[in-house]
Amino acid sequence: MSKKIDAIEAKIAKLREQLKAEQAADRERDERELLRLARAAGCTRDLIRIAQQKATAAAKASVVKSGAETKPA
Repeated sequence: MSKKIDAIEAKIAKLREQLKAEQAADRERDERELLRLARAAGCTRDLIRIAQQKATAAAKASVVKSGAETKPA
């Protein structure tokens, strides 16, 4: 029984890591798309930099918030 539990926990850990990697890739893709749209809209480099900083801060806050919610009890 203990081996089954260990195997399930290992699978869960692997899936969590996979999810984190997929979420990071999604964030990077979204960030690139927003940057492309900002440039197309004629935003200056300073405005783009400020927007990126805000997006990064929001993403970090989201990760911290979701990390606290997904941890096992």
